[in-house]
Amino acid sequence: MKFRITADDFGISPGVNFVVEKMFREGRLHATSLMCYSGYFAEAVTIALRNPGLDVGLHFRIKNKSFAVLLLQALTDKKNLQKEIESELHTQIALLEKVGIKPTHIDSHRHIHMIPGIFSVVSRVVKEQGIARLRVVNESLLTTAKINHSKTFLWNGNLVKWLILSIFRVMNGEVSQRYFFSILYSCQITKELLSKIKIPENFSEVEVMIHPGNPQMDEGIADLEERSHLMSVMRKTEAGILVIPNS
Repeated sequence: MKFRITADDFGISPGVNFVVEKMFREGRLHATSLMCYSGYFAEAVTIALRNPGLDVGLHFRIKNKSFAVLLLQALTDKKNLQKEIESELHTQIALLEKVGIKPTHIDSHRHIHMIPGIFSVVSRVVKEQGIARLRVVNESLLTTAKINHSKTFLWNGNLVKWLILSIFRVMNGEVSQRYFFSILYSCQITKELLSKIKIPENFSEVEVMIHPGNPQMDEGIADLEERSHLMSVMRKTEAGILVIPNS
């Protein structure tokens, strides 16, 4: 079983950028997903280019539109939304390529690409562009629940998030040979939890999503995007995880 550790939100802050590079150079990170239009995008690009072994993908997002707004638009104005998604996706891929980064994968901020109507467009563009991987949220509740670990997902909202994304995966009809772990324990990955991950049979690879960072580096930035999320102590905890050796 091959484990692939991916850090989301690359480019959102100096603390995240610093930790992504540090983890990769220490052999504790395989990939990261870069946010276009983020405040520290240029710094992230510089880091990516000086670390050629780091897989860098696109962390796709539509600025100023929340998951709920996009879902509502997918239900009420699907055609226009799909046109917007396709145009913006091509724009963001082109932006990465312009600065010298050929994205190895695509995922999205808040998993917006899993919304039916959006997913079909992203999936098609990924194939057209020859991008190797598209994140599919296919975590098994039963598999995760068997882990001997605190079942925080029962009360912190992650179970609801998992249910919504699981319904969307079925609606999208997507099957992936890569298993995704981190919805039920989103932003809570620890060394202990990582060592206990159990993966269903018939999967060739597991992607573990993390959101590492360094709150101390970011706390003095007045206009920091998503400040409360970046100030979470779990950013530092996830920055300290160890990679499980590939078997």
